Amino acid sequence: MNYSLPDNAEIYTHRIGRTARAGKTGTAISFVSRSDTRKLFGIERLLKQKIQKAQIPNAKDVVEIQKKRLMERLSESVAEG
Repeated sequence: MNYSLPDNAEIYTHRIGRTARAGKTGTAISFVSRSDTRKLFGIERLLKQKIQKAQIPNAKDVVEIQKKRLMERLSESVAEG
């Protein structure tokens, strides 16, 4: 998890490269503020690929997801008897 982007794109690529050492796979998650979007575009240019972007859910969205998961588990439990 990266809570901020470094000023240098090469440093970022080195940092995320540590996520998947010795042939293992991994996922790097970076929190990017609006003010860091230029840095993100620089990283994408260096990597020559787009980075998947997603919005952080707000509290209301999180509660709705939790309710949905609870209802699914309850339905499964009822179905199992």
